[in-house]
Amino acid sequence: MTTGRGRHNDHPLGDYERVRISMERIKDQLLDQTRDPSLTREQSDQAALRLRQVKDDINAIRYKHDHHALKAMMEKYG
Repeated sequence: MTTGRGRHNDHPLGDYERVRISMERIKDQLLDQTRDPSLTREQSDQAALRLRQVKDDINAIRYKHDHHALKAMMEKYG
């Protein structure tokens, strides 16, 4: 949805897509880190834990567009 000046109004679906893309990007980066042989075991384990958290967050907003959950994810993932 746009105004006459071409600016985008805040729209929940737009926010959802923006956060979801950011979360997917982070998920992909973490997946790469878990497969990086140059990382120590501890670093790899930390990346795997963070990856699980991001996947859980993605699942939390995937099917229901709860405004409060979306707002929390926007703060967490930008």
